[in-house]
Amino acid sequence: MREKIRASERWFCAICWLVYFVSYLTRANFAAVIAEIVVSEGFAKSALGAVATASFVSYGAGQVVSGILGDKINGKTLILAGISATALFNVLMPVCDSAEKMTVVWCLNGFAQSFFWPPLCKIMSERLSPQRCKKAIVDVSIASAAGTVCVYMLSPLCIMLFGWRSVFFIGAGAAALMGLLWAAGIENIREEPSRIERAPQKTSDMPLSAAVFTSGLIPVSAAVLLQGMLKEGITTWMPSFINENFHLGTEISILTTVAVPVFTVVSLRFFAFLHKRFFKEEVLFSVEIFAAAFALCVLMALFYRSSVAVSIALSAMITGCMQGINLMLISMVPLHFSKIGKVSAMTGILNATSYVGCAASTYGFAAVSERFGWNAVIILWCAVTFLGAAFLLPVCRKWKKFKKEFM
Repeated sequence: MREKIRASERWFCAICWLVYFVSYLTRANFAAVIAEIVVSEGFAKSALGAVATASFVSYGAGQVVSGILGDKINGKTLILAGISATALFNVLMPVCDSAEKMTVVWCLNGFAQSFFWPPLCKIMSERLSPQRCKKAIVDVSIASAAGTVCVYMLSPLCIMLFGWRSVFFIGAGAAALMGLLWAAGIENIREEPSRIERAPQKTSDMPLSAAVFTSGLIPVSAAVLLQGMLKEGITTWMPSFINENFHLGTEISILTTVAVPVFTVVSLRFFAFLHKRFFKEEVLFSVEIFAAAFALCVLMALFYRSSVAVSIALSAMITGCMQGINLMLISMVPLHFSKIGKVSAMTGILNATSYVGCAASTYGFAAVSERFGWNAVIILWCAVTFLGAAFLLPVCRKWKKFKKEFM
């Protein structure tokens, strides 16, 4: 019986990994080809930054919607709706002949994408033991990096052979196939599975607003917004940054950016290990990661012109730090709300806040770079990491007290 349960859990985790992997094939593809669109179509960086910004805004708004719905209705259905819609919008994206049309389509795609992570977190917290759930969340988080790596590795080849539009058609095909697999495979996942150790069940009727204030989640949300600025802002504009500073061409610039999501895989494992063994307090650990990222940003400001390898390595490490903070604050923190039945809602709220930061940075970094140059952008990175640590430090004790009360 124990082996049968474990086999069922492995299948469950595998299909969750795959669906999140495919979600990034249909999300990161725009960032992967944005430098080529600038060159081949003649669109301004700020215009395409607005496309990405619209997507992040709608994704953030959708996170709140899907987070609340995920605590009330079947998460499997939400995920199927999301994967089906994102396939459609990836088909429509290549036929857009203006930045304005792209903005509308990619905005809708962002909303569709929001129906993945909160329901996935809720489903995993319900099906798995607390320790197994944490491991599964780390594994599924890595799917986002794996999907991004895949997009950035395939995009240069697709651009050279078929043009940038093919990247969206491939993503749409992958999403359609994943939708069929999810619909078929999810039938084998029972609503109330047998488990060796059940996750904590709801024991409190604390309202959502009270939970936010009691846990100190408002300053945490501010820090989440700041990490979102760097997590997606660096990845989105890295090909343009490399091309403009080192003149490698768009295809090579896109390919070199693969280092960022590759390092994300390493960093997620690294920070998950440190959290499990040494740094149990998610908020305090995030302060320390922000401090490390600040030091890396200062080094970036001083030495990024020295070589392309230095720029890529430092950018990858800064993004890796943001992924570690994302893991702590968006993936781990909401699990502590299981006893008040708010895992999906808290995940949605925090993820939404992160993508407000993403929206600000994708447009903001483009506008700042066009007007003041990349030096000013990197100084902005320094300010973001400093403020992130400053927001979190005063709330560490309050979060520790909340955890103790609801563990």
